Amino acid sequence: MSYKNFTVPDDIESVFRVFNEVYRSGKPNKGFAWQIVPRNGSPWFVDTSVSPLRDHNGEIVGFRGIARDITERKQAEEALRESEERYRSLVNNVNQGIFRSTPGPKGKFLEVNRALEQITGYSREELLRIDVAELYHNGEERDEAIRELESADQAVEGETHCRKKDGSEIIVSEVTVPVRDDKGQVMYFDGILEDITERKRAEEALKLQRAQFRQLFENSPDAIVMLDTDERVIQANRGFQKLFGYGAEEVIGQPINELVIPDDRRREAAALSRAVLHGRFVREEEVRKRKDGSLVDVSVVGYPLRLEGRLVGIYVIYSNISKRKKMEKEIRQAAEEWRETFDSISDAVSIHSCDFRLRLVNRAFADRFGMRPSEIVGKHCYEVVHGTREPVPGCPHRDTLQSGKPAGTEFLKPDNGICLELTTSPIFDEKGEVTGTVHVTRDVTERNQQSLQLMMTDRLASIGELAAGTAHELNNPLTSVIGFSQLLMERDIPDDIREDLQLIYSEARRAAEVTKNLLTFARKHPPVKQANRINVIVDDVLRLRAYEHRLNNIEVQKRFAAGLPDIMVDYFQMQQVLLNLIINAEYFMIEANKKGTLTIGAKKRNSSVVISVADDGPGIPEENLPQLFNPFFTTKTAGKGTGLGLSICHGIVTEHGGRIYARSQPGKGTTFFIELPINNSNHGGDTS
Repeated sequence: MSYKNFTVPDDIESVFRVFNEVYRSGKPNKGFAWQIVPRNGSPWFVDTSVSPLRDHNGEIVGFRGIARDITERKQAEEALRESEERYRSLVNNVNQGIFRSTPGPKGKFLEVNRALEQITGYSREELLRIDVAELYHNGEERDEAIRELESADQAVEGETHCRKKDGSEIIVSEVTVPVRDDKGQVMYFDGILEDITERKRAEEALKLQRAQFRQLFENSPDAIVMLDTDERVIQANRGFQKLFGYGAEEVIGQPINELVIPDDRRREAAALSRAVLHGRFVREEEVRKRKDGSLVDVSVVGYPLRLEGRLVGIYVIYSNISKRKKMEKEIRQAAEEWRETFDSISDAVSIHSCDFRLRLVNRAFADRFGMRPSEIVGKHCYEVVHGTREPVPGCPHRDTLQSGKPAGTEFLKPDNGICLELTTSPIFDEKGEVTGTVHVTRDVTERNQQSLQLMMTDRLASIGELAAGTAHELNNPLTSVIGFSQLLMERDIPDDIREDLQLIYSEARRAAEVTKNLLTFARKHPPVKQANRINVIVDDVLRLRAYEHRLNNIEVQKRFAAGLPDIMVDYFQMQQVLLNLIINAEYFMIEANKKGTLTIGAKKRNSSVVISVADDGPGIPEENLPQLFNPFFTTKTAGKGTGLGLSICHGIVTEHGGRIYARSQPGKGTTFFIELPINNSNHGGDTS
């Protein structure tokens, strides 16, 4: 048979090489192992020695071999190898460092695993060269450990500090076993090292956190309580004891709701508890009861306590908010009082931002502009006050923003003739920068009128004496004119001369009445009132001016309503008023156009008779209308007027319980209106 017939296929080539080498070299092979396959059964190992077989000529003609069955030995070796591989794999793949070292202070490493390399930072080759003691931070500690090991009969455990290759220090847990021979002498140490640095740091951090938590828990000013899942108290801090009046021993194991929940609040408390037990964080403001039954406002915060995802308890924090609640109530009351005070101020008060927007207005401000406060807030102040699209010149708000100082101005509303005084004051922030202004708007129309009247009174008081003296001086020559004109009219003279004398007599009488009026004006004598028809007074005045009208091409139009009632007036004073108005109208029409149309009318309106005197002259500028009745104010050229005429007219009409005013448009003439009450007997004077 060929050796190939009983050789396993994997060994055929190696067996051939062995026999070929023996044949080639002529030297025997003292042994090689290979597997053969018996006729029946599993392959088995043989250890074979082969030598050349020679003929008588010395030529190799064959081989001689001896084979020994080594199957059991091979199987034992393979089992040992596999066992060593498994052990080595296990040792190299564990996370703990495993070593074997010689005994004594100068012990050396005999074997180390990969984990020890990673723990120490040394390579395997470096560890096998250095002394074991080089790894230990404290030499004395290492010597003590060696002495303990050499005298120990079992494993020794402990924790120590080791130094890594880079010089850093780590904490390790070490378990070392002394291995002894038959005589009890230590042959070597087997040990396990585990790096527990991070674990120790975590433990220290956990201890610190627990200590800090305990400090916070116990010293917190808030009441903190920990509950189990049945809402029974596990732990309560000093803040809880102080807020609710319970001792620590009184609350442990007690249902929290029975301790602090008022009877009428149990339903709300149950809902809060259910929410927390379902894993929700809850914050509410509630009322809780103390041990003595008193109630306290608290902010309640509840949140679930979980361990590995499982609900194990509840933390509840109660913060005493009684002072805050009281302060909030006081603030609300103060805000309401401030708002009521703000709205009760009769002056228009408003707060403006730096961009001219109204941030807050009181009721008086809104009423002045016929709006609600909510309709005004947010708008630009110049839109509301002035009806413009941009700030007006001289705006005090802008001045205050720039200077940081109060400012003020007065302006006239032409639509109603009201004069308003506006003052602005700055609003500063904590940095001292202006963030807005406070505006106070006051109606000073009456005050200004009173000031003007006071000034007029002072000025009129000065001319009162002059007027009285002048009137006395004029009375003497007027008396002569009246007397001699009467004497002349009693003579037999031509009719045309008699008419002229009659005119002289009438005008002298009128002049005497004027002087009398001056005395009355200066001495505040009341008018002598009698029932008169206003159209009769107007006709008498127009008759006196008829010649001037014809001379200056002035057309007169009369528009009297039918059925005008009599009014109680002083004939001569009212004649003076109308004459003054007519002469003024004549003057301005002649100056402007050398002619004109004078329209005089009267009509009944409610309980008054309204007389109008209109011209088609140049009109009066708008800015002059408020000053028309001021003493000494005139728009006539020098020497043409004294500025007393309209002032005297105003005084006479006022004494009659009426009022006089003018309306005019430049280029369209002027109309004066006199309103006189129909029944004004209560204003004094002789009505007989």
